[in-house]
Amino acid sequence: MTDRGEQTELALLKGVALFAQLTDHELSRIAQFSSRLTLHRDEVLIREGGPADTLFVILRGKVVVLLDNREIAELQQGEPVGELAFFARGKRTADVVAARTSTVLAIERAGYEALAQELPLLTQHILESVADRMSRLTARSQTLAPRAGHIIAIEGVGDTLVPLPFLEALEKALTPNSNMTLLGASDLPKKGISNKEVESWLRDMEKGDGSLIVISSGDDSAAYRKAIRDNCDTRLAFFDTSQSAPDGTMSSPADQIIILREHAGDPPPWLAAADAGKPECLRHHIARDDPQCFARLVRFFNDGALGLVLSGGGALATAQLGAVAALQDNGFHFDVMGGTSAGAGTAGALALGLEPREIMRRTVNIFVKSGAMRRFTLPIHSLIDHKFFDDQFRTQYGTGPIEDLPVNFFALSTSLSTNDAKIHRSGPLWRAIRASTSIPAVLPPLVTDEGEVLIDGALVDNVPLATMRQLKAGPNLILTFSAGSDWRVHSDYDAMPTRLGTVWQVVSAPFRRGLRRGPKFPTIVQILMRTMVVTARRTMNEIELGDDVIMPIPVMPGMGFLEWSKGERQFDLAYKGVDEALKTAAAEGHSGLNQLREAASKLDRRDKV
Repeated sequence: MTDRGEQTELALLKGVALFAQLTDHELSRIAQFSSRLTLHRDEVLIREGGPADTLFVILRGKVVVLLDNREIAELQQGEPVGELAFFARGKRTADVVAARTSTVLAIERAGYEALAQELPLLTQHILESVADRMSRLTARSQTLAPRAGHIIAIEGVGDTLVPLPFLEALEKALTPNSNMTLLGASDLPKKGISNKEVESWLRDMEKGDGSLIVISSGDDSAAYRKAIRDNCDTRLAFFDTSQSAPDGTMSSPADQIIILREHAGDPPPWLAAADAGKPECLRHHIARDDPQCFARLVRFFNDGALGLVLSGGGALATAQLGAVAALQDNGFHFDVMGGTSAGAGTAGALALGLEPREIMRRTVNIFVKSGAMRRFTLPIHSLIDHKFFDDQFRTQYGTGPIEDLPVNFFALSTSLSTNDAKIHRSGPLWRAIRASTSIPAVLPPLVTDEGEVLIDGALVDNVPLATMRQLKAGPNLILTFSAGSDWRVHSDYDAMPTRLGTVWQVVSAPFRRGLRRGPKFPTIVQILMRTMVVTARRTMNEIELGDDVIMPIPVMPGMGFLEWSKGERQFDLAYKGVDEALKTAAAEGHSGLNQLREAASKLDRRDKV
């Protein structure tokens, strides 16, 4: 600390908003019980794990907070540093480094305790500063993932009854989860009890560590149904397509919806009009005779639903199909699927219930046999004739809505109208995928009935993990493509053909087969597709994984983004690589998420060899 005299010290303290309301005498006392530190750029103020025995306040300059060498916050003049750990008498939880030359006030614990006795407003001002910072962080934070909570209510819509076969199948699926209990009105200690008595019963049942699945059927008492509704953490509206349309609606929108059907593909003729959930909420389509549907529902209840996130990559999507085929053959099934660009197309087809090999067959029909990407048009709105392309999408994906898919799904596109990502959770499936795959200049944008202009989602988020996390709690698998080597083009820039030279190359191409060709320069499509790769890799480098797993898929050397003719070979290569990694991990004693992590690690090491 450099002492420039009392007046200089007081002027420095007065310039800090934290101390602005204190008198000169109070500021003098702070100066006496503190010291000043001068930090130069990159000089460490706090180290993670160290004792929190000193409170710091920035008088001038700026510092950054680092966790695992990654910036997570920056603090500027007037802000306290390390105050939470100081007040909690704990350890430092992150590193703090000067971002520029900075002057910091340091008050050790003994000095602070003496000041707190003498200047009670000091603690109040510090806590107000902390509260202001926390409110700003909260305003910028992402939407919290919806966790199921302790009490999960399944409520029949209107007079809808929750049938006994459904309850029996659900209880069977709950059996492996000893911490989850299924309850209904028949479990009440007596009949005809009041709303308050039902609430008291719920509180008693909730005292354990597990979760309660509470059934509220259409023939239960109004007091019981209101008590369940008012005290649950998550509320699911229950529809049964074998019963007539419900007489009555939900008192307020439900968090999620259960639709019970004889078979997963049965259409619900009245469901669109009787939708009782929050906008674009999760919908659980349950087939009576399919135990996997009930197992999936239970995974949502215990926050263990497994999500599949697929990035865009053109023809490399065939690698995703091979990887998913290997995952399914090794016992892995996904509860929510979503993606961007070609990844959205793959996820949508999987959410329809199609097998990966069937999707591969359809992909070959669209892009190889039908030549959808070779039907050029006058380059006014796009290079490709969208009419044939759209017809193929309608044929392959159907015209049904996303809401009726047997598995929850989302697609992400870029909205040129709102300058942001557009999340598709409702409406025709084919249109959502068409919007997400609208490569600029190659295909025209999709324009909605409201006039919103939508293009390829990979331009804003090619790895939509954040969207998946906002839909559900629990782990996710992100399938990405092996990094491979840097993209290099070995051509003489000065030899790039002129306008007439480019026309001659296009016209003469059919007659020059087998002859030596000139230098190859990146095409418009190649450049656009590579920008998506850049977006994806930058996103992957910034992701905090938590329970999520990133699995790199083996890619054929030199595989191009539009080389759909190599798709079947790419499918086989990806299948073989992922299957071998999963089986090796299983042989080593790994299972579940640990098996996925170990397999992903093996694939990553193989890619770097």
